[in-house]
Amino acid sequence: MRLSSQTLLVAVSFVLGLAAAPALPLAADTASPAAAPAAPAGEADHLKLNLDLLEKAKAGETKAVESLLKQGASAASRNRLGNSALVMAARGGNLDMARLLLGAGAGIDQANVAGSTPLLEAAAQNQEEMGLFLLDKGAKADVVNRTGLTPLTAASFNGLTKLAKALIAKGVALDPEDETGKSPICYAAANGHSQIAAALLDAAVDANAAHAHGLNALMWAAGYGHAETVRLLLDRGAKPDVQDDRGRTALMMAAEGGHAAAVRTLVEAGASRYLADKEGKTAAQFAAASGNAETAGFLSPR
Repeated sequence: MRLSSQTLLVAVSFVLGLAAAPALPLAADTASPAAAPAAPAGEADHLKLNLDLLEKAKAGETKAVESLLKQGASAASRNRLGNSALVMAARGGNLDMARLLLGAGAGIDQANVAGSTPLLEAAAQNQEEMGLFLLDKGAKADVVNRTGLTPLTAASFNGLTKLAKALIAKGVALDPEDETGKSPICYAAANGHSQIAAALLDAAVDANAAHAHGLNALMWAAGYGHAETVRLLLDRGAKPDVQDDRGRTALMMAAEGGHAAAVRTLVEAGASRYLADKEGKTAAQFAAASGNAETAGFLSPR
């Protein structure tokens, strides 16, 4: 799934519970090149070449980009939002264009005004092969944009296992929080990317680390019904009865979503059926409200 970079995505609200899938907080960073200002003839010609280069890069036209570079267009040119031709190649996963631009002197770590480098754009746009290519070419791995997004965070969200492991091997920060208060393991857990969650845990990420609203990885996995990831986290030491700032546990979240397999996994691991949140609601009450008969039956008093 490619993430739209035209809309500022905001944090998930927890007032009514885990109601929507988490989204990466991408800054608005796509725009056509700015209109060319008046300039002397020679400068105007060069500016037009650069603007044409950016347009062709955005369209994925590698041959046209090659021709424009030969005519004198600069591989370092950027549009009004700071997006270079290499950023555009990275977003589209165009390896041939990326090779061409790097060979022509494009800055591999040149960031746009949102602070996103080509590597970060590749990870955010689900372009794993491009991300691995840029890492191999020496791209800086531990970068952070203005929304707190890192390549590891984006790779964890998108399930880019090879890229996530390569980034971890580079020694990047393992548990940075973005502006929504979520870390890579939160995104991996919420999307059921168990292999990435395991790699983060192997690298010493704390399975019980609390993030925004007191939520931890187990709660994210349970809230979206990823029983395999729930089991992984429990096996790696996640405590089942931790409560968030509403007093809710992972079991309550799984029950509220009607996720029978996750509920069963948590109860079998010793999660309490009897804890209540700050409103006095138990997991059984959340299960009953979910309308899922299997989950409600599993949590009903015995």
